[in-house]
Amino acid sequence: MAQYRTLPFFLNYTDKVDLIQKLLEIYSATTTHLTQRDIDLLTLCFLYDINAKDFKDRVISANLGIKTHQNVTTMFSRLKKKGLVIKHSVKNRKDLNPDLEKLKEAIDMHPNIAIQMMYTKNDV
Repeated sequence: MAQYRTLPFFLNYTDKVDLIQKLLEIYSATTTHLTQRDIDLLTLCFLYDINAKDFKDRVISANLGIKTHQNVTTMFSRLKKKGLVIKHSVKNRKDLNPDLEKLKEAIDMHPNIAIQMMYTKNDV
């Protein structure tokens, strides 16, 4: 049975956007590499309904360097290729992958979040 030791890391944040971006940076470092643009777009996905009719307009107005609806569509294609956004199996809509959806729910419901990361040494 593997033994684990817990080490606390305290990260302070100023607002919801700062919290989302810090958590996405941790996700990027540990799970799937994210570019800064990926993080910016996913931040908007956490803040707003990605299936809303005005979502693309919100992305464009956020001044991320994405200027057209086609650019937003292209960015979503990249997020889909990375497995970060998935197409709902029944409904014609986009969803965040299960890990990101859990993160979004935690951010929406709790002002303080503890992340437990488990590192296991592989015997070669």
